Amino acid sequence: MSELNLRTFVAIAENGTLSAAARELATSVSTVSRRLDALEADVGLQLVVRTVDGTYLTDDGEQLLPRALSSVEAGDAFWRAAAAAREGVGREPVRLSATEPMISDVLAPALPALNAASPSTVLQLSSSNEPASLARRDADMALRLVRPTGDSLIARRLPDIQLGCFCSRSFLGKRKVSTIDIAEEPMLVFDDSFGEIAEVRWLRENDLEAQTVLKSLSSRALMNAAVAGTGIAIVPRFMARSAKLVEVPAPAIPSRQVWLVLHRDLRHNREMQVVRNWVVSTVRNALG
Repeated sequence: MSELNLRTFVAIAENGTLSAAARELATSVSTVSRRLDALEADVGLQLVVRTVDGTYLTDDGEQLLPRALSSVEAGDAFWRAAAAAREGVGREPVRLSATEPMISDVLAPALPALNAASPSTVLQLSSSNEPASLARRDADMALRLVRPTGDSLIARRLPDIQLGCFCSRSFLGKRKVSTIDIAEEPMLVFDDSFGEIAEVRWLRENDLEAQTVLKSLSSRALMNAAVAGTGIAIVPRFMARSAKLVEVPAPAIPSRQVWLVLHRDLRHNREMQVVRNWVVSTVRNALG
């Protein structure tokens, strides 16, 4: 039985909808649904009832939820113990997980400041559509776009990621920015595989779905398509600035929260403190 499927069941039970569980797990609704199907097939029971208004647990699901929670916690404890055993096997890097744009456009350019503050610190940056498990020590700390849950984690909110609608100067041509009506322009937007995220709602609420010519899970792909003159992209402002894109008039787009998350066991580690302080300063300078 997959530990990941158990975690998915717990997330559905705690959040009440597949889309909310998908946001917590940083995966797609279809993946959450597939994992639930696999778990129910493994146990031979229906654990969750899905309705248009959300989900609720069956009697069997309610009965098995405490055991699922215990299994997840036991798995976390195992990985913490394994990480502790590794600490004596030479110096290991501080492992930081974040989205690709945060790594490439925000953190990597600021590495000289970290090296100056702590020349002996080795940093490992990793990106993934799936959130790294701090409990299992897949990473030591992480930048996440949703507020984390769990008593074993320490979370600090950083400046939000501001989003806007941007295009290239070549796309504008001789037109003035003030004359652009996004309802009449090709739109480059974030894919809806992760469910009802803010950008997807914004697109629908402003009747812009029919204008979409590109959907992608990659902010960099959207930005590069905009640079090439394909259309107007919804991307973070910090990325658009570096690409010298032009912001066009548009209704305000909800911002993305940014949380720096650290396992509680590591809060007094000197290298973790150095990296944490560097991340806070770097993100504030880039987004604040």
